Amino acid sequence: MNTSYKISLLTLALLSTILLSSYLLSPKKKNPILKNTTFHLGGFNSSFQLELEENTFKYFARSLSCTSKAEHITEVEGTFKQENNRIYFTPTKKITKDYQDSSVTVYNPKKVYQLNGIFEIWLIDSTIALIQVDPEILLEYPTDIAPKNGYTIAANNINRNGRTSIGAWSTCKGRDCQILDISSKSYFPKPWRDYILEDPIEAKIIDTEALSSGHKLFSPYIKYSVTIDKGSDQGLKKGMRLTSDQANIYLYQIDKNSSKGYFHYHNAKEYLKKDMTYYSKREL
Repeated sequence: MNTSYKISLLTLALLSTILLSSYLLSPKKKNPILKNTTFHLGGFNSSFQLELEENTFKYFARSLSCTSKAEHITEVEGTFKQENNRIYFTPTKKITKDYQDSSVTVYNPKKVYQLNGIFEIWLIDSTIALIQVDPEILLEYPTDIAPKNGYTIAANNINRNGRTSIGAWSTCKGRDCQILDISSKSYFPKPWRDYILEDPIEAKIIDTEALSSGHKLFSPYIKYSVTIDKGSDQGLKKGMRLTSDQANIYLYQIDKNSSKGYFHYHNAKEYLKKDMTYYSKREL
């Protein structure tokens, strides 16, 4: 073996060692460790705050009545654990106070819906969000039938309006919260990027089936399963929302060229017209 060949092999081995060492020692992107962090979540006539400490949390919710001076306050304390990019909450102390005129009613709620489930850390530039990722697509009737998965909710809003706020627990507050638009696919984890549609999808109802005759407290709100004439070949996915001027359809079963969805609206029969067009994207 000649000298120049030995030097070339030695140089290649040395270069390989340097590159391997650089890779092993280079800092890798990690999920932030959530402690001493405050999150905010806004709603209609309501505000929520979540404070994470070392491994405990404090939750505060306040809502006002639209028709009276009643005020509803919920306070929760408990523990949380972080596993990679997932957060799990365990409430240990719950108390709710209802203020009506000069009287106060205090009770312990069985569940705190804003904290039930599994949450993932969602990084959006400098903002940290906690987004619910429960595997169940639909909530139980008659409370609501909208998707629970936060990525699906955000994508549905973008498809309908062209943009959406983060819509989750986030370290930003009020107008400082970032607005996501149709060009923001890169912010979404890969499995959810296909939920943001580039082109509108229009569908018509081809069949209906009443799933309930009403509820003793919500008698006009009859739940229907409807079949539409679009499916996976047109880009629809489970959990997507189609909308008309009056109501929404939430898809729960997708076939190649048809889909089934839940329809739940006041006096639903008046709006379940087979010639009505539903859209997956904003209407012009």
